[in-house]
Order: sequence, then C-alpha cells, then structure tokens
Amino acid sequence: PHESVHAVDWESLVLGLLGGLGLFMHGMKLLGVSLKAVAGPSMKEILKSLSTHWFHGLMTGIIACALSSSLSLVSVLLVGFVAADLMPFNKTIPVLLGAGIGSTFIGFMLVFKITKYGLLLVFLGWFSGFFVKTTPPASDAAPKESQKPAGNPK
Repeated sequence: PHESVHAVDWESLVLGLLGGLGLFMHGMKLLGVSLKAVAGPSMKEILKSLSTHWFHGLMTGIIACALSSSLSLVSVLLVGFVAADLMPFNKTIPVLLGAGIGSTFIGFMLVFKITKYGLLLVFLGWFSGFFVKTTPPASDAAPKESQKPAGNPK
C-alpha cells in the first residue's frame, strides 16, 4: 500500500495566487475610490466621532462585528476608509481590536448557549430605560420669543 504523492503544480499555484492578489487589490482600490465619491464630510465626521478615544473605537469595533457577524467585513471596510482618507490609520487599530473581541463574543454566545436568554436581555435593556433620567434639550424646553402668544404683557 503505497500512498500516491501528488506533485505540486507550481505554475498554477503561483498564477492563481498572483491573479487572486491582483483581483483583491483592484477591488480594494475600487472600494477606496467609491467610498471617497459617495461619502461626504458627514461620513468623515461620523467615523471621527466613533473613534475619538481608543475606548470608543474599541466599542465601535465590538458593536460593528456583533451586528455584521464578520470580522473580515469590518477589516475590509477599515482598509477602505483609510484608502479613501475618511479615517486615519492610527484610529483603525482600536476598532480592529474591538472587532476581534466582538467576533470572540459571538463564539461564546454559541458555545455557552446565551442566545436562549436573548429576549430576557432585551427586556432588561428596555426596563433599565426607566431608571435613566432624560431631559429635553434647553432649546425645546422654553418657547422662543417669536413663539410666545401675543397678548397683554402684565
């Protein structure tokens, strides 16, 4: 019983690798150009506000990965944001680390069967809203001078 040894077809391997790498890099270039064309200054401000502090970036990565269930998607989007000059490279590191943590949480939820308590967690989130004091913005609380009813000022 001799096991057959398959020879590696190096030509196909190298050509496939280079072709795949070329397609990937072309796709990344198109992603950067398209993001730059579509995203306005508001997108840059949103990304800036989500990554102002390293902890904000970490939480953004965790939430983005939890919502998309894909660390790869978050990574590719971050590369696109940097290529489109929507986000500086140093701000992407906490987001990427957070995405890694988020993908680990997804695995934990499946292993420890936390998902069966999902509706309970939704209820607790809703119920905790009763203990948070919210006040309307000051501009909405007091009527403006032009909105005051006309009448006899006494």
